[in-house]
Amino acid sequence: MHNEKQIAPPLWLLMPLVAFPQIGETIYTPCLPNMVQAFATSTQMVNLTLSLYLVGFALGVLCFGILCDRIGRRPSMLLGLSIYVIASAFCILAPNILTLLISRLAQGFGASVGSVVVQTMMRDLYIGVRRSQVFSLVTAALALSPAIGPLIGGGVDELVGFKGNFAVLLLMGLLLLIISHFQLNETQPPEIRLLSRNSVFSVSTKMLADPRIWKSVFMVAGCNGILFSFYGEAPYIFQKILGYTPSEYGRIGIAIALSSMLGALLSHRLGSKLATERLVQIGAGLTLTGAMLFFSLASVDFINSSTRNLSTACVIFPMAFIFVGFGLIIPNTLAVALKAYATSLGIAGAVLGLSYYLFIALITEGMGLLHNGTIMAMPSYFVGLSAFMCLVSFLKVVNVEPHINRA
Repeated sequence: MHNEKQIAPPLWLLMPLVAFPQIGETIYTPCLPNMVQAFATSTQMVNLTLSLYLVGFALGVLCFGILCDRIGRRPSMLLGLSIYVIASAFCILAPNILTLLISRLAQGFGASVGSVVVQTMMRDLYIGVRRSQVFSLVTAALALSPAIGPLIGGGVDELVGFKGNFAVLLLMGLLLLIISHFQLNETQPPEIRLLSRNSVFSVSTKMLADPRIWKSVFMVAGCNGILFSFYGEAPYIFQKILGYTPSEYGRIGIAIALSSMLGALLSHRLGSKLATERLVQIGAGLTLTGAMLFFSLASVDFINSSTRNLSTACVIFPMAFIFVGFGLIIPNTLAVALKAYATSLGIAGAVLGLSYYLFIALITEGMGLLHNGTIMAMPSYFVGLSAFMCLVSFLKVVNVEPHINRA
C-alpha cells in the first residue's frame, strides 16, 4: 500500500466534492411548486428534472469511472467539474421546461464526477477498517448536503426566484474547479495504472455475475431512492398541505439530515467493534422501523393542516429513523463493495455507480408518478422499499472472484 500521507488529497476538499452533486439535486426542491407555474407545465414534468439529473448522473458515473482509470483521477475530476459549470449556465438561461430538462441531464452527467472519482480516490488510499471509517466520515458530510440544498434554495427562491439557485450551483462548481486545480493531486498508483487496461466488457461481465455487487446496488439504490423521493415529495407536503414558506421548509430539512449525519458518525464509532454486514443489517432495520412508523402516523391522519406543529413532528420523527439507517448502510456497503476489483477500481466503480444510479432514477421517478397530492403515497412507497432493503441485507451471498483478463 502506498503512503497515504504523501498523496492523499485533503479531506476538507474531498467532502465538498462528494457532497455537491446532492446539493445540486435538492437545492431547488423548495421551488418545485413555483416552477410548475413559471413554466406552465405539470408537476410530473417538473419532477422529471430530478429524475433526469439522476439519469445523467448514472451515465456520467460510467464515463468518468472509465476515464479515471484511463487518464487518471485528477484530469477526470477537472473535466467533470467543467461540464457541470457549463450545464449550470444553461439551466439559468433555460427559456422552457424542455431546455431545462436537457440542461439538468448534462448537469447530472458532470456532477457524477464528484461521486465516482472521490470514491475511487478513497479506495486508492485506504484499506480495511480505516477505509470504512473514512467512508463514514465522508458520508457524515454527505448527509448534510441534501438538507443544505433546500436551506439555500428556499431563501434564494424568496429573494430572486428559482433561477437564482442555478446561479448558486454555477458559482459552487466554478469554485470547486479552481480549488481542485490547485489542491487535488493524483492518487492512482503507477502499478494500478498498468493493470487498469482491463476492458469494460470483461469487468462488467464479472460484476454482473457477482451477487455481492447486486446486493450493494440494491442497498445503496434503496437508500438514495428514498432520500431523493423524500426531497421531491416533501415540498408539496410542507408547503401545499402544511403551509410552510420555501425558506421555512428549507430549515426543517436540517433536522432530518442531522439524523443521517448521526448514523454515519455512529458507523464510524462502531466500525472497529461490529462487522460491516451487521452494521448494514442494523441500518436496514432502523429504516424499516421509521417507514412503518411514518405509514402508521399518516394512516391515522396525524399529518394535516389543522395541527401544523404536531404534523411536522409526525414527519420528522419517523424520517429521523430512516436517515440514521442510511448513515449505517451507505458507508459500510460502499467500503467493501469493490474489494475484489482492486486492479480496476475506476471501471468497477463506474459499473457499480451506473447500476445503482439507474435504480435511484427509477425509484425517484416512481415517487413522481405516485404523487397524488395526499400524504399516504410517500410513506406507503417507503414501507415497500425499506422492507425489500431489509430482506436483501440478510441475504447470504458468496463473492465471485473476478479473473479479469487484460485488454
